[in-house]
Amino acid sequence: MNDMRSDILKEIQDEKEREKGLQSIRQARYYNKNKQRLSVNRDKKANALSQRNIVVRNKQQLIDIMGGKCLDCSKSFPISVYDFHHVNPEEKESTIRFGWKWERILEESKKCVLLCANCHRIRHINNRAA
Repeated sequence: MNDMRSDILKEIQDEKEREKGLQSIRQARYYNKNKQRLSVNRDKKANALSQRNIVVRNKQQLIDIMGGKCLDCSKSFPISVYDFHHVNPEEKESTIRFGWKWERILEESKKCVLLCANCHRIRHINNRAA
């Protein structure tokens, strides 16, 4: 009885190991068949991360150049809270895109003041009310 039980358990164990071997073979075949596509996707993700780093760096540099504090409330905030408000809407060419070349960012930023998101909204509400 015990011999029969141990034979069944061994057979189950052998079947699991065969299945693991087949799975790794399938994974290797899939990788070989799709490695160029997988490599391109990996490169795209790495490029997106480096692009994000450039955007964050450019925004932080511009915040530092503009004083690092909200013009209206004089408080310091994390980078994501700041907005760049165009003082004269007629001069505005575009919203600042931090993926632009640095010279273009500086050129557009000359038309702006640094505000926290809350003060920026308040300015726009006041401009509409006036």
